[in-house]
Amino acid sequence: MAKDDRGNPPLLNPVLELRKDPLPQRAQGGGVGKKDIVHERLQAQRDALASAVEAIAADSRPVVAHGGRLHLVARMFADSYAPSKTPTGLVDDRFDCRLVAPVRGGYLIEAATAKLRFWANYLRTAVSIEAMVAISRVAEIRGIM
Repeated sequence: MAKDDRGNPPLLNPVLELRKDPLPQRAQGGGVGKKDIVHERLQAQRDALASAVEAIAADSRPVVAHGGRLHLVARMFADSYAPSKTPTGLVDDRFDCRLVAPVRGGYLIEAATAKLRFWANYLRTAVSIEAMVAISRVAEIRGIM
């Protein structure tokens, strides 16, 4: 019989012991659902976010705008700042606004100054689940000075 030159003998008593039989489980689907809406603060956030956008639109010395567009920051609640909770439902192409990049504690939004009032109305009245999830998870919207 050949001599084993590997040094250490093979492990006879493994440390890892499987205690649960592997069962096929259905993968959780991505996306947001009604369960992701924070109902306790949805109405308050609708009013707060819409009012903030209306105030920015009505301000006589607006936030710095370039070419009819301005940058806003949507700050997230602490329990909502995660990549899976990106507030894509907050912005809409109909109002010429989009998410640009993550920033500390929230997301940078680029919006058209001419459509801010329409966007504020959307924040107050949106009925899609994705929009309600986003609205209930954003703490504030403010302009960048």
